[in-house]
Amino acid sequence: MLKDTEHNNPSLTVHQIKLSAVRGPLKGRRYGFASHRIKVGKADDNDLVIPDDTVSRHHFEILRFIDGFVLRDKGSTNGTLLDGAKIREAYIKPGSIVSAGDTKLKFFIGVVQQQLPLFNGTSFGPMVFTSDSMRKIASAAKNASLSDLPFLVLGEQGTGKKTFCTAVHEAGKRKNQPLVFLNSSNSFLSIEKPNKNFEPDIPSLIKKAEKGSLIIEEPWDLSAKQQRILFDSIEHLSSEKGSLTVRFAATSSRDLTKEVEKGRLNCQLASYLSSLQIKLMPLRDRKEDIEVLISHFMDINPKDLHGVLPSFLIDLFHKFDWPCNISELKLMLKTCKSLIGVFPEREKPSFASFQEGMSFREHKKQWIDSFERSFLKWLFEICEGNISMASRKAAMDRKHLNKLLKRHEIKK
Repeated sequence: MLKDTEHNNPSLTVHQIKLSAVRGPLKGRRYGFASHRIKVGKADDNDLVIPDDTVSRHHFEILRFIDGFVLRDKGSTNGTLLDGAKIREAYIKPGSIVSAGDTKLKFFIGVVQQQLPLFNGTSFGPMVFTSDSMRKIASAAKNASLSDLPFLVLGEQGTGKKTFCTAVHEAGKRKNQPLVFLNSSNSFLSIEKPNKNFEPDIPSLIKKAEKGSLIIEEPWDLSAKQQRILFDSIEHLSSEKGSLTVRFAATSSRDLTKEVEKGRLNCQLASYLSSLQIKLMPLRDRKEDIEVLISHFMDINPKDLHGVLPSFLIDLFHKFDWPCNISELKLMLKTCKSLIGVFPEREKPSFASFQEGMSFREHKKQWIDSFERSFLKWLFEICEGNISMASRKAAMDRKHLNKLLKRHEIKK
């Protein structure tokens, strides 16, 4: 599991199901599995193969859930014993002994934690950054790209969760295969051919992601029926009957454990998707990335965003808290670009407006006042004087907006 306990210090934590053979042909050997489910038996398609005639071909399995681990017998001939008691299905705790025929295995949980190194660079796929914290997250993305385990990206709205998933996909061995997004609006969205009117058929759409990646956006927002169909499809792909190889991942703005507790999310689905986790930082906690993000957006949108953003705007951006994060920065850039084009000549900032005898602070205040007046006039023009609409479009508190209107003597 990739876990971020502190925004500025993400670390790699791998939780493993571990089994130690204390009796039988494998006695003395230890095994670790970083998966939500391991299958044990005599057949070659098991995760742990036991060469013991008293063990069934598919004897038992251990599953990881949000709230613990479950031991489940798979219809074995001799049965499965947990600490001496025969079970069909039961919770298992570290130190317990599982018996299958003449073989006995001790169950425990292994945890390996490793600090993430700084990524050597300022971009990883579509991700751009300069902050050390994001360089660690980029290192996590690179690490995730080397694995086929499902992963979960956590973060506030607009922090770039889809971008992170895209970076992982494009850096891995599936980069030339489909990348498909599933969301709660009852449609699967491909980054190549989005179709908002598509009626979902989860099994067939998973097939479209064959050999590629399927990203589930806000899995807790899917209906209970969709969650069950999705998890059953995942189970089928994991079985010996499955013929597809799809990597699954998810993005969420909420803690999946809490959504399970509320009954909004299937526990098995949540457990499967949580094998690897990374939490993205909000933009307000990594403002040193603002300028490189601005340059990036201007480079990829040359028709809409060209030229150089005035330094006084960049300064304002550093003071803003960005409640909607990077998505809000994109919108604000387009807004400011439009504003610069409609500034009245008398208010348009220019070098000619610099005056000897005025301090830096006085010049800065003059430019900010000019920007605020022009912004408010433009905002109210497109909102036709509707202050509620203006507040929403500007992502600004209504009281603060009223305060600015009063300061600049702009009538509503």
